[in-house]
Amino acid sequence: MAWKFVWLAAWSALGLLAGCGGLQATDYYRNESLNLMERKTYQFAGDVNETSYSDTMVDISLQVDNEDSTAFQMGLANKTSQPLVILWDQVVFVDAAGNRQKVIHQGVRYWDPVSRLAAVAVPPFTNIRDQLRPAKVDYRDGEQRLAPLSRRWDTSGWLDQRISITLPLIVYDRISLYRFRFHIESPAEYDLLNDPMTQGP
Repeated sequence: MAWKFVWLAAWSALGLLAGCGGLQATDYYRNESLNLMERKTYQFAGDVNETSYSDTMVDISLQVDNEDSTAFQMGLANKTSQPLVILWDQVVFVDAAGNRQKVIHQGVRYWDPVSRLAAVAVPPFTNIRDQLRPAKVDYRDGEQRLAPLSRRWDTSGWLDQRISITLPLIVYDRISLYRFRFHIESPAEYDLLNDPMTQGP
């Protein structure tokens, strides 16, 4: 009788664990299906130093920071009734020379591990503002870390070229890439060495 009770308790515990894991597994495969979906890309050509896009789901604006020309101010409004997810680890900045960089944002510093670029959910009907900075990836302290650009850009010909920022968003369970291309006009000189964000751990 005691053995029957032990077996019954064991099967009950397994049933509870399966029930608890069911929802997690569902969520896991749901996320996996999102990652495997074909991504739709929208491309927008902006003006000098700024660009924007608006539809029934989102408002997005990007512009060169007035005080720091190595940074971009971003405004984003989620106009839907569902959370909107920014995939920060997949944002891409392409400079005027065609070099691809990762992008860091507020709350993430240079020399932070790349894993700090976690996805962020924007609640329904919410506006956010953020600051974006291009950053390369460096191998330091045994792991990949975000690193500041090693030199200033040659801005002499930027009016004849474009930079771009690609922002991957999950909206209504679909991944869409919003690619903004715009001109940069004569950025002011900036002292990268004295930027507090460049200080290592």
